[in-house]
Amino acid sequence: DAYSMEQLARIAAQAVTVQELDPASLDGALGPSTLGLEPAEGSLRLEWPGGSVSLALGRRGVGGRAYLQVGGIDTIYVVNHDLHDRALDMDTKEWRSRRLFQGAGIDSDRIEYSTGDGDQKRTVTLVREDRTWRMTAPVSSRVDEVALEGLVSALGRASASGFVLDEPDGLDRFGLEPSAGSFSVTTRVAAADGSATARTQMLVVGSRIGVGSE
Repeated sequence: DAYSMEQLARIAAQAVTVQELDPASLDGALGPSTLGLEPAEGSLRLEWPGGSVSLALGRRGVGGRAYLQVGGIDTIYVVNHDLHDRALDMDTKEWRSRRLFQGAGIDSDRIEYSTGDGDQKRTVTLVREDRTWRMTAPVSSRVDEVALEGLVSALGRASASGFVLDEPDGLDRFGLEPSAGSFSVTTRVAAADGSATARTQMLVVGSRIGVGSE
């Protein structure tokens, strides 16, 4: 998720040192191990063209402060805990994009959706030829531009509200085998050399979530 990544980079860039501690001057009761730096409670590595920095994130103290060490430097820094909160506490699922169709929109060339199964299956196919969209199934016909624009916009905005399982042991309990229907969108993706390839993304629609669902 671009927003989450930008927030992390911004918070890291804005981290300000409140105090510097020399490990050699600390007594036995207060040292890297008691400050959560040996071992560290977490680590963060930021890279950019021509450089990088590694941070060891220690425990959080009182007054909104936390301990941190920069890779290759013995000094212990006291900073605000915003970076620690973001890097250590944030659910890893929040780093993932929730958008269902990446890049769907003006560059899409084909949209197809199906509902039902077997003899009850119904499929609608929309294909773009140059700048004109046509329906090729279930009948051959022109496409209403206003309705098409609304559909393409909805597909481009479609996002997941949450994640359930990454590797489910079966799809039938989610109504995905067999499924209630599917959406597929084919979009041209530009390459660095100026060429374009077609990429098809499919969304399989399962059962509705109701009272008593797992």
